[in-house]
Amino acid sequence: MAEETTESALRREIYLHQLKCSFCGKPGTEVETVVCGPSTDVAICNECVDLCREIMDAERQGSSPAA
Repeated sequence: MAEETTESALRREIYLHQLKCSFCGKPGTEVETVVCGPSTDVAICNECVDLCREIMDAERQGSSPAA
């Protein structure tokens, strides 16, 4: 049973390393979360989602986002 767990973890690590954010280019291993679109060709990481949220909030308030 331990072999299955190790194999699953290795597969996940390989998958996350191959998966990259379409916005910043970071692999899934360097960020907390990556959300994919209809295919793995389109993905966004949690850091880029946070940045987008800051930009949209600033636009709604009529100011520019913090750099």
